[in-house]
Amino acid sequence: MNLVIQEYAKKLKKALEHLRYSHNKVRRLPADSSKLDEEQLETWESFAARFARVVDLFLTKYLRAVVLQDDPGFEGSLRDFVNQAEKIGLIGSAQR
Repeated sequence: MNLVIQEYAKKLKKALEHLRYSHNKVRRLPADSSKLDEEQLETWESFAARFARVVDLFLTKYLRAVVLQDDPGFEGSLRDFVNQAEKIGLIGSAQR
């Protein structure tokens, strides 16, 4: 694995740890959003931001770098990269 992919993997792992932490806090909050106070809303916002960070790191950085390492000339849309990631076994299902 090249250094760029290793660095993305390291950042992704750390982002997932932060997301797990936020998820554990969110799970304990009321399901009815009208019952949330400002601090609880901030907890939800933190969770959403961390989720978005994980998705961004995985799709636009890590997945793209792995696909390009496998095929440096590969070009296409995000969907094309996801399909290619399935073909090389990086993800189980492009559809999901």
